[in-house]
Amino acid sequence: MHHGARSRIDKGRKRLFDDGTHGDATADDNVYTGTFLSRATRGRMRNGFIDAIDWGTVFDPTGAVNTSVMGLPYMIRRMP
Repeated sequence: MHHGARSRIDKGRKRLFDDGTHGDATADDNVYTGTFLSRATRGRMRNGFIDAIDWGTVFDPTGAVNTSVMGLPYMIRRMP
């Protein structure tokens, strides 16, 4: 997942997990979970982009490229 705003300070890249750890409730349920910290101002809208790349694209140099990109807005909030 890529997240942030126009400022280089707020940009980042995080891996999402579906392994029952890292905040993910159930392994292998096709629900991916991740958290990230931001120094951005609370209450401002940001944009995140999930770029999904399949295993064959990454590790098979002769295979076809299979990728998808999804955008999602988010807002910074204080952790409880």
